[in-house]
Amino acid sequence: MPTLEVLAFECGNPAAPVHAIPTSTWARMHVRFVAGCDPDDFIPAIRDHLDRCGYTMIDIVPTREGWYPATRMDPDNPWAQWAISSVQMTCGQKPVFLPNPEK
Repeated sequence: MPTLEVLAFECGNPAAPVHAIPTSTWARMHVRFVAGCDPDDFIPAIRDHLDRCGYTMIDIVPTREGWYPATRMDPDNPWAQWAISSVQMTCGQKPVFLPNPEK
């Protein structure tokens, strides 16, 4: 299941806080996709959720960079094996590889 993470946010004026409800808030969010989901469905789903909760005044502005689809890596892939052995040689211990299995 994809996740929506808050990377940073700002309410009011942090340099001069006052005891009042701020007139605006800004947040930078990050979507972490999993393999098999369509990134183009995510913003409409968030918009629908916010609207149902009564937050129709919140604007969602996608980044200019766009989306990067999730990947699925087979642990037996030669590149995965190369990366695992490189980390093991560098760190002195075998890393934990958590594959994203197909359902």
